[in-house]
Amino acid sequence: MMRSGTSLIYFAHGGPAGWEALCVDFDISVHGETFDEVKALLDHAVQAYVRAASDESAATRPELLGPIRRRGRSKALFQQ
Repeated sequence: MMRSGTSLIYFAHGGPAGWEALCVDFDISVHGETFDEVKALLDHAVQAYVRAASDESAATRPELLGPIRRRGRSKALFQQ
């Protein structure tokens, strides 16, 4: 799991076709109808990714979780 206090960079953008959100660190994106929906979907997707990556071997785990280890703390940015 991610260390407590770890932040990731998220971006969200809305338009006539709905909302898209992206976690820059893990290249995960989601699409939904509202800002709140894509925020929840992206939070869930990132948590699932980190859980799955944490289950990998010790040799593989750093490559999958590298962005949060290299940068440490950053900011999560949502624009509404």
